[in-house]
Amino acid sequence: DVFTYTSSAPEGSDSTAAVDLEKINVFPNPYYASNSQEMNRFDHFVTFNHLPDDGTNITIKIYTIDGVMVRKLDAEANDDQYLRWDLRNSSNLPVASGPYVAHIETAHGERIVKLYVVQRNQVVQYY
Repeated sequence: DVFTYTSSAPEGSDSTAAVDLEKINVFPNPYYASNSQEMNRFDHFVTFNHLPDDGTNITIKIYTIDGVMVRKLDAEANDDQYLRWDLRNSSNLPVASGPYVAHIETAHGERIVKLYVVQRNQVVQYY
């Protein structure tokens, strides 16, 4: 006996995409000077999760609470649901402690996520 099966891929709906947008988040939030996934004392980051992994471009713009853009992260043809921010600004300097707002743009819509960063004291051993 030979059996043949064919089926069509499930169709995504606008309501499903809207529900998925609501799941986008950032962790750890608040960031208190360390993250359990950091490998050394110089490796600081937070992770945006549940991003669409359907090959679409994703842009995350991170702002201070007063509206100054700190960093823009791009994930072109993203095939992973995670994106890390190294807690640095566009000049590659560590950001200050305080509240931040992340504006996430996907092909399916936009989402605003708030996060709070508490940096550890920066001690310069040699100057």
